[in-house]
This record gives sequence, structure tokens and C-alpha cells, in this order.
Amino acid sequence: MDVLAETFAELNVVETLAAAVQAVGFSKPTALQERLLPIIQGGADVLLQAHSGSGRSLAYQLPMMQRLLENEPREGRGPRSLVLSPNRDAAMKVGRMIKDLGRDSPLRFGTVVGGRPYPMQHQLLRRPLDILVATPARLMDHIRRGRVPFERLETLVIDRVDEMLDMGLEEDLAFIAGTAPGQRQTVLLAERLSDAVEALSERLQREPQRIEFDEPPAQAASPAPVDEFEEPEATAKQPAAKLPKPVL
Repeated sequence: MDVLAETFAELNVVETLAAAVQAVGFSKPTALQERLLPIIQGGADVLLQAHSGSGRSLAYQLPMMQRLLENEPREGRGPRSLVLSPNRDAAMKVGRMIKDLGRDSPLRFGTVVGGRPYPMQHQLLRRPLDILVATPARLMDHIRRGRVPFERLETLVIDRVDEMLDMGLEEDLAFIAGTAPGQRQTVLLAERLSDAVEALSERLQREPQRIEFDEPPAQAASPAPVDEFEEPEATAKQPAAKLPKPVL
């Protein structure tokens, strides 16, 4: 698929976000971004297979953020969007990019991973966040403590879901999803669509748009500054306590 759009504004990205994309080093959309932005912006569930470097992170972050800017929040508590990443480094990278994209917007962000005292994270989670980026292990700890309501959740993104399933996190992911409202958008991103990924998609998604994208990777943007809510190296994941099976 050829990239037809020369700017993100041509894809109906709002001016604030389009300018932020330019500032972090992306001059024009990749083929994947041009294809995926309108689908996620429209609110559909998505099952995406695409390699690192294809621009897949920006392809979900921009429309997710635009939907938050354009829609009134639901009543209740908790984040409006949740992005799950497999490890500390991945979550921090996502958190940095979201912060840079939303720097001039009214959106509020937070990143929660292992390795930092719980009281600081508890204080963060009490704020009315628009986007929470987290690793499943640390998020499950907070859920067990009753600190993460998901009454307002509109969008759930599970990035690098194939890695998380290889780590044995299927039940954690299902439980987290089961604590969120049923009426939500769910986006699964993977480098490969294994049987386990397909099974999780059937479990969590409703008629997802399936996209398999194998075009050559695009050049990545430079690293962004560190987010003040991000945390140092996470400790190894301890076995999770037995939790009731969620009702999805």
C-alpha cells in the first residue's frame, strides 16, 4: 500500500496532535498509520499483526488520544484509556511518547511499572487520568489492593500481546479486561498472530478488524524525554495470587 498522505493533518488528526507528531520527528504517516488511524478513530476493535518499526505505536496512540479529546468522559473513576506493555522498558517508552504527543493538550497521563514505592503510585492512580500505561504485574498488584477502578474505561490496548502470552500472562490479561466495562474498544497488537493470540482475541474482542501488515519497517523517531511518573528497573514478577475467573 502506497502512502498517499503527506501530513498527519490530511488524516484528520487535530492540529495539536499533528504538530506534536512533527515535533517528535515524524514528518509524514507510514503506510500502516494511514491505514490504521481511521479504523481506531472510528472505535472498532482491532487485531493487528505488524513488526516493530512499522509505526504501530503511533498508529494507535494518535487516534486513541484524539478520541479522548473529542468525546466527553464517562461518569465514574479511573483512567479513560489503558495501555498494557510487557515490561518496564516497553511501558516507559510508550509513556514517554504519549506524554510528548499530549504535551500541549489537556490530557492527563501516568505510567505504572514495578520498582517504585506503592504510595507514590497510589497517589497517581487517585488522579483523574485520561491514559494509564502499565505492566500487567504491577497493575494486578494495585487491582488486588482496590486502587484501580475502571468505571470510565473506553479503550484497552494490549501492546506486544504475543510477548505477554509467551510470558504466561493470559489469565492476568483476561482478568484485567474483565474488570473493565464491556462496552469498550479493545486493540491487540502483535508481531505474530499465534494460536494463543487468536484465542485471546476471541475472548476479549467483538468482531475485530483484522490487519496483517508486512511492509518494511519505517524509521523510528528519536527517544523522548523521561516521564516524571516513570519508574526504575522493575523487580522480577512474583507468582500472582489466585484470582476469580473474570466474567467477560
